[in-house]
Amino acid sequence: MDIENKAKRVAESKSVMTEMVMPNDANPMGNLMGGNLLRWMDIISSICAGKHCENQVVTVSVDNVAFKKPIHVGDIVTIEAMVTRSFHTSVEVYVEVYAADIKGKKLQEVQSCLLYICCPKYTRGKTRSRARCSTTDR
Repeated sequence: MDIENKAKRVAESKSVMTEMVMPNDANPMGNLMGGNLLRWMDIISSICAGKHCENQVVTVSVDNVAFKKPIHVGDIVTIEAMVTRSFHTSVEVYVEVYAADIKGKKLQEVQSCLLYICCPKYTRGKTRSRARCSTTDR
């Protein structure tokens, strides 16, 4: 298969993860530790990038992430990741985080972009699929 000329729809690699904040995810005040949220964001966005590349990926960078309100133990965190741009051997993934209480009341939103590169061991010099965006992809 010629992956150099294949364009993929964003929807083909869109990935979603949902977690409930448990006590071991929280600090002594009962709030989700920022590092745990960053870890979840990295996991789901690397899955998204890997699905787009059809290959293993590694994190290159994470844009600014601002935590405006605390996320508490028992809250539900949903993280959506989608490819926004693809380059020769790298992929940019946009991540949206939504936190809500168990009743569904939205409490927090966080957005960021993460950049991934396909692992050199697995790429063998091939370029990655282009992202083909559509208004129906979201």
